[in-house]
Amino acid sequence: FILYVKKGYRDAPYHNWLHAFSVAHFAYLMIKNLNLVEDKYLTQLQALVFLVSGLCHDIDHRGTNNSFQTQCGTVLASLYSSEGSVMERHHLAQSMCILNTEGCNIFENLASDEYSEALDLLRNNILATDLASHFRSMDEQDEIVRKGFKRDDQAHQKLLHAMFMTCCDLSDQTKDWKTSKKTA
Repeated sequence: FILYVKKGYRDAPYHNWLHAFSVAHFAYLMIKNLNLVEDKYLTQLQALVFLVSGLCHDIDHRGTNNSFQTQCGTVLASLYSSEGSVMERHHLAQSMCILNTEGCNIFENLASDEYSEALDLLRNNILATDLASHFRSMDEQDEIVRKGFKRDDQAHQKLLHAMFMTCCDLSDQTKDWKTSKKTA
């Protein structure tokens, strides 16, 4: 699976395999250092999907943004623009293609309900890397901060996972120059 994902990344200046690995690495650091599983913010399945999402979130990135894709009327825009998040929907589609490749479905041994949960979470996580969706959710984030986070609230959980993905996607800013200049 990981080899197919790596092959799916283009040699773009930033949105490449090194960036994907860096995002997945930061997801791992968050899971371990913040005790996200032990403190029950994530289940083990959610933690696995979080890592996989980090690896897959920019697969086959073209080096352009959603606005460019839409304004230029690209093939990707014609496929995905009706729902927004053109590039993120493409990354998700590429990830699903790999999961449907023989020998690559790392979720195939899950129970049916867990399998559905894994795919739904993968979808939500990858789509959450569109910063436009992050900014659209700011009021909801503020409300949760004011009223308190409820672990059993599905909307709160979905937003938390989205925020985790945003943190990981932007994590290069937390690294020293020696490390981050490779992707800068």
